[in-house]
Amino acid sequence: MTIQLVRPAFARSIVALVAGTIPLTAGAQPVSESARGLKSEGVAFRASLLGTVGPIAVGLALAAPGPTNDAAIPSILFITGGVALGPSLGHFYAGRPGRATATAVLRTGVMAASLIIAFSACPLEGCTDEEEATAAISTVTGAAVAAGLAIYDIVTAKASVRRHNQRISLIPWVPPRGRGVGVIASLRL
Repeated sequence: MTIQLVRPAFARSIVALVAGTIPLTAGAQPVSESARGLKSEGVAFRASLLGTVGPIAVGLALAAPGPTNDAAIPSILFITGGVALGPSLGHFYAGRPGRATATAVLRTGVMAASLIIAFSACPLEGCTDEEEATAAISTVTGAAVAAGLAIYDIVTAKASVRRHNQRISLIPWVPPRGRGVGVIASLRL
């Protein structure tokens, strides 16, 4: 005699539903990730990447040599905004605003500190070669650290989504014979 706590057909339905391959009703499409409360790793990565590269590209295009230097300030603002805020967009999408804000503030702080050091070493006019070298080293170091932090944020956007998706999941459910409707919930703290 075999004792079954769960009927095999019911167990297969649960497994298929969690895998996202069972439709809600006859003829319906499989349950989408968004309907299950899940977010897309690809969307997070693209948001971080395009939110960084787009403004930087616009800033570099504005900084292209021309007859006047009227675009210097907008160019700097686009590039700084792309480096400071763009990489965090994927983390905002993943539902991790604390991490996104912290890393944006960190990148902004690094860039601001390097510029403060550069301008204190060499004001805009009348610098010696040594003061100019100190300012250049400070600026390049700050830019390199901010770029490294930006790349790290872009690359880890997918991990933020995985963390979100592991934490919470709501799955609509219809039993195999279509009698009733339910929700399967999963929450990790």
